[in-house]
This record gives sequence, C-alpha cells and structure tokens, in this order.
Amino acid sequence: MSVRLRAVSVAAFLVALLLGAPAPTVAAEYETTPSAAQSWVPNGRVYDILTVGDTVYVGGTFTRVRNPVTGQWLNRERLVAFHRTTGVPTAWNPGANGTVRALAAGPDGVVYVGGLFTAAGGSANVNVAAIRPDGSSVPGFRSTPSGEVRDLLHTAAGLFVAGNYGRVDGVTRVGVAKVDAYTGRLDAMFNARLGYGNAFALGEAGGALVVGGTFKTVNGQPHQFLRTFDPMTGAMSAWTPPVVCDTCLILDLVVDSGRVYAAVGGPGGGRVAAWDLVSGQRLWVQHGDGDVQALDVADGRVYAGGHFGPGFAGVERHQLAVLDTEGKLLEITVPFVGTDAPGIWAVDAEADYLRLGGGFQGIEGSMAARYASFSAALTVPLP
Repeated sequence: MSVRLRAVSVAAFLVALLLGAPAPTVAAEYETTPSAAQSWVPNGRVYDILTVGDTVYVGGTFTRVRNPVTGQWLNRERLVAFHRTTGVPTAWNPGANGTVRALAAGPDGVVYVGGLFTAAGGSANVNVAAIRPDGSSVPGFRSTPSGEVRDLLHTAAGLFVAGNYGRVDGVTRVGVAKVDAYTGRLDAMFNARLGYGNAFALGEAGGALVVGGTFKTVNGQPHQFLRTFDPMTGAMSAWTPPVVCDTCLILDLVVDSGRVYAAVGGPGGGRVAAWDLVSGQRLWVQHGDGDVQALDVADGRVYAGGHFGPGFAGVERHQLAVLDTEGKLLEITVPFVGTDAPGIWAVDAEADYLRLGGGFQGIEGSMAARYASFSAALTVPLP
C-alpha cells in the first residue's frame, strides 16, 4: 500500500505551468513497497549509497548481489553500481577486500571509497581509494589512515576523511584529516585536533566543514560531538551547538537550508536532532528506542533510519521514521519484517527514488533485503 498526500492532479499542475500561473510546491511521495526490478539483494550489509547522474553506487560487506526477478547471483566484492532508472548492475566492478563504509563523488567521474580494507580497484589501497569510471584505481593516489574510514567528503578544498584512526601517512591526525583529491597526500596545514574520540560524519556549510562523531575535545578544550571547522586550517569556528546528551555519538549528518540534522546513537536510545547553523540553537530532538544510524533530507522531509523499534517519538515505528523539518513525525511507514537490528545504515532520498541500505531482513510484499529502492510518484500538496 502506498502513502499519498492530499493533492491536486498532475494535469492541473501542468496546466498551471502552461498558463504561467504560480504552481504549488511539488513533493515526491514514495511507494512503501520496493520496486521489484530495482531492489537487487546483496548477501551482506549495505553501509552507503551514492547517486551520481545515472548511476547508483552501493558499498558494504556483501560479495554478491541477487537478481530480484530471476534469482541469479552476480559477483560484486563489497562495491556495486546500478543504473539509476533500470536498476540493472553496470560493468563497474572495482572490488574491495574488506568492508566499505563510505562513498563520495570526486572530479572526472572518480568515486572515493572508504572503509577497512587493504586493496580496492585492483591495487593496494589502505582504507581509502579513488576509483575511476572503468573500475580501476587512480594511479598515484595513495593515503593510509591507520583505522577504519567512516565518511568521506569532497569539496573545492580537498578530500576530507573521517573515521576511527589516529594517524594518516604516519602523521598524527585523530578522526579527521584532509588529503589531496588527486594524490591522496596528507594536507599538513589542516589539523582539527580532535581528542578522546573520533569522527563519523562530515558535511559542508557555507564553506565550513561540519564534523560529527564521538570526540569530546578540540585542541584540548571541551567540545563534544559536533562542531564546524575552517576547511583550510582545521581551526574550530565559533559555532557551539549544545549537546543532545553526555554520552551520545553522531553517526550521520546532513546540512540543509541553514540547519544541521544529525542521526544520533547512544545509551538509552537514539535521536534525530536539528540545530540552527548560524546561532547553534538546538531546534528540536525526537527520540527512538534504538540508535538512529543514517538520514537524508529532501522536499522538506527528514528520512531517518536505524535499529529502533517499536518506539519512535512515542508511537510505533520500525527502522525508518519520516519527519518534517520542524521535527513532527509523519504518518509514513515501511512494513519491515524480522528484527529491527542491525537496521538501516544508509538513506538516499532523490526526486525519483528513495533508497535504503543496511542489514534489514525483509519488507512485507517484497523480495528486498538489505537494499531497497522505492519509486516516487508526482504529487502536488494543497496549501
């Protein structure tokens, strides 16, 4: 069954456009049963999903993906790419010999891959790699974080790498570092000086780098879990958002329309929270009975995934909660089956599809497991 907003017809919307009249806001409503052809089934967890143009890149722990229609298996070592509209796997097949946790788009069709591995794209690469459109590793790109990479962000300033590590290329860098986007060489000027924890999530806001994780200090001073930094030097900015709790960790974040939204885990259950990017004021928090592990923001909605269930914001929700940008829980659910752990670890909300990845065991009325793609229908909400 699909969830639909109260809407005027698409025809009326198009007539308004032809006549030059102002049209109401258009929002995508997703089916709650996954697209059969789009939802290939990996044999392991999915940890990240990246859509670039006509291609959807997926990374995780899987070694094969199963055709949801024919049941045939296709070998793909922890990395796979699908055509955006047909759902058919592409020839892109770089492979990685360990877990892939992070994906990011780079220049010239390059996809950056992060995780816990020693080889990717047919070459030796330690925990981060740059993969070309033909699936091979970029020649000359080398970076060596000493532990697992959890997030990657490519900006005009360079490639930022977040994770559970204390050194990069033999130089002390705790949790977050910047490397050259073409060579992978450590940028010695950037040093955020995190302490007593690491970084799990990255974002960009007005030229600033947003970092979330488990860290408790910056440059030796108490600053917990979520801060912004100068992307050139790593100096911390004056933005000081209040913490959600003393033992929380930021597992994912999105910067959108002047706000920072975060997926939060920790003792006592997870949370989704929002802060104002200028004042640092915490705008709202919603609680779940398990960690919130991934999120995305699109069309004025916050899509939050995790291993919570049966409770979120005081009502029944399993693994996925959809809120408006003011923190109000919306009446949209997906009928997951099986246990709620390990739940959802990746959310990718686009105009045409909502894609979820993780360790979820199944969805009612579908063959999808661990990866699901939900088609969108055009609706035009009334004021």
